[in-house]
Amino acid sequence: MTAIEQAQPPLPRAADRLDVRAVLVVTACCACWGVNQVAIKIANAGISPMLQVGLRSALAGVLVFAWARARGVPIFQRDRTLLPGIAAGVLFGAEFVVLYFGLSFTTASRGVVLLYLAPFVVAFGTHYLIPGDRLTLAKLMGLTAALAGLAVAIIAASRCPPPPRQGITHTRRARDSANADKRLPLIASDSVV
Repeated sequence: MTAIEQAQPPLPRAADRLDVRAVLVVTACCACWGVNQVAIKIANAGISPMLQVGLRSALAGVLVFAWARARGVPIFQRDRTLLPGIAAGVLFGAEFVVLYFGLSFTTASRGVVLLYLAPFVVAFGTHYLIPGDRLTLAKLMGLTAALAGLAVAIIAASRCPPPPRQGITHTRRARDSANADKRLPLIASDSVV
């Protein structure tokens, strides 16, 4: 048994159904993660996507290190997880680089839809790769309903005009500079007596 396994408490038994607390936590997570793409899209107008990824990763690294230290979980221990951990980190980082740059070319809603197709792939993969986690009729019906919702969202978004290539900040600046000559300052001789 490794030191990491000894430091972690045993996992609770998986429940067959979600209680109200679990539903609320999952809903809150989905809301936060959904707003994430909107924030990225807005920030892309003034901050380089690569800088955003770097800042996000640096902050995440600091938080994970602080959490591990507070819980007494050893991070820098020779347990043969360094190379798999680096590989997972590089793949995860590459996903965010692609996401941040990709949001420069599409709407945030379409980016969210494409990003969150991953659970469907995972659900089908676990059916074959994880014993005891099978797709039941109820799960298939839920996935089908969610996939239909994604299809409707993509079709509806494809009928909308494309977003401007410039971000919000640049669009406002261009509008304000175009209207600057229309807003002449009021001087004393122009005032009504």
